[in-house]
Amino acid sequence: MKPNVFGCVLSCCLLVLGACATHSHALYSTDKIPILSQDTTAKMDELSSAGADEVYELVKKNLTRLQEVLKLTGKDVPPHDKDRAQQITGLFKEMWEDYKEVASKAGPIELNMTQKLQELKALLTEPNNIIEDLEKELGGLKRELSTGIQEEDEARRAIREQSLQVQIAFLDGELKTWRTFREFQINTAKKAEDMRKMVSNLMLILAENAKIYEKAYRFALANQQYDQAMRTMGGEYDKIREITTKLLDSWGMLLKAVDEIMKKYATNAN
Repeated sequence: MKPNVFGCVLSCCLLVLGACATHSHALYSTDKIPILSQDTTAKMDELSSAGADEVYELVKKNLTRLQEVLKLTGKDVPPHDKDRAQQITGLFKEMWEDYKEVASKAGPIELNMTQKLQELKALLTEPNNIIEDLEKELGGLKRELSTGIQEEDEARRAIREQSLQVQIAFLDGELKTWRTFREFQINTAKKAEDMRKMVSNLMLILAENAKIYEKAYRFALANQQYDQAMRTMGGEYDKIREITTKLLDSWGMLLKAVDEIMKKYATNAN
């Protein structure tokens, strides 16, 4: 009696399809990568732009004001100039008020950044769960392959073994993809944490500058009033110039902090 070749082939095909179908439930996970990637990028953009533009514009504006103060206290400018004294006092007042206003927003800005950072880290939950499921599934397939396939028929056993090997290869590739994506999310969260710390330091610098400019304004105002009363301001302009020069020197730290923020923001925007 001739063997039923068609029946054997059909049986083997159904066996392969059944084995593949048994381990196909994790394929849904690939649909989530683009969504999670977009969410990660969006959260990073939100965090990066928290107050950065406003601070950057203020820094540029007040740097111009400081340079103007230097001009007004130059050696070629005659002393006892009422208009000059008023200008200097006015410039210091504007800088103080600007920094005081921005410094008052430090709390909400830092709170917003902390919240966005937490939301960014929360996006790691789903990839972690998916990776855990894939690792369990992959482990199960490997154990099934290593412990021996329970099939008396050699042909059927070979087919199932080959099927398991192919499934393991593809599942291993999917797992590597998710691990790579999770590493991207972890690195993004680290950059976000660094940015949060930099912004926190920058806001501290601005708050301290507000205190410095308040004192500079009070000093300039006192000398303006004294000059109006006594007309003997003379050497006080040299003191104002010395203070202004020191303030300008301190801008290196401030500008460096702002530049770092803007570079991060530009990088993430791209």
